[in-house]
Amino acid sequence: PGATSETRLSKDGQVSLSVAGAGEVGRSGEPQALKTLRQKLQADGLVVTLSREAARDARGEDAIVTVGNERYVVQFVTAPGAEKFWQDASAGSALTQVQIQGAVDWIRAALDKKAYGTRPAQWADTILALDARHSGVLATSPILESYLSRYSSPAAEFGFASVYVVGPTTRYCARLGEGKP
Repeated sequence: PGATSETRLSKDGQVSLSVAGAGEVGRSGEPQALKTLRQKLQADGLVVTLSREAARDARGEDAIVTVGNERYVVQFVTAPGAEKFWQDASAGSALTQVQIQGAVDWIRAALDKKAYGTRPAQWADTILALDARHSGVLATSPILESYLSRYSSPAAEFGFASVYVVGPTTRYCARLGEGKP
């Protein structure tokens, strides 16, 4: 509510992100991102239950999701992770432009932040969700394919159960590489 955002990927590979009034970024935006992730998993034919109440933030749990008989911890991280950009967008507006490789770097920085801030023993049971609600273009094929051509699948590289880029709608929500669920 009150926020507007627009992301574009031009034919020449320019990614632009314009955001205004983005007060719900980070922890306060997690409920909406979780809802979109759940809808995506359900659209993929999975039976999903979730709970934010059962999650323990002190243990790095933003939510708990059960898919079938498997329990996963969901951890969110905002992409791009540029704090100054989000401060400006919250106070008024912000605009940034990068080439596709710059957008790939946004994804990589978000992955690195969580991977190196989480105990490796937790990775196998963790669905890492990159909150890209204001930057949904990050969940499009050109950017995801560019990421995977430069790096390996983050599930294979880091050992996460899965990594999802969670845009504003299920159309802009995609798993990055392989993984489960």
